[in-house]
Amino acid sequence: MRVKDIMTRNPVYISPSVSVTDAKALMMKQKISKLPVLDESKRLVGIITKNDLNRASPSAATTLDMYEIGYLLSKLTVEKVMHKNVRTVSEDEVVEEAARIMIDNGIGCLPVMKGDLLVGI
Repeated sequence: MRVKDIMTRNPVYISPSVSVTDAKALMMKQKISKLPVLDESKRLVGIITKNDLNRASPSAATTLDMYEIGYLLSKLTVEKVMHKNVRTVSEDEVVEEAARIMIDNGIGCLPVMKGDLLVGI
């Protein structure tokens, strides 16, 4: 079986300049936990996960009030917290090899590429 047979086609993606707050809202709305990050040329430049967004959020022990937190998070962009060295696979890769790559690298998803074009996840 090939990756193209089981991947999610036309994945939701985000721009590096989007705020962390907007990225979190998009993930909640789409009920997803990982977003590929594409630049203006639609080339993959990173990936961001719910865990990345949670790590970017302030601790519950912060002395900032909710308005200050909201303001600061609205200024923090996806580009600052995303993973830049993204492992990818071709849509023609066998599923077992994709699974091995994920296990070996401790990752939960792989963007699926056709050349430089993101075609799935």
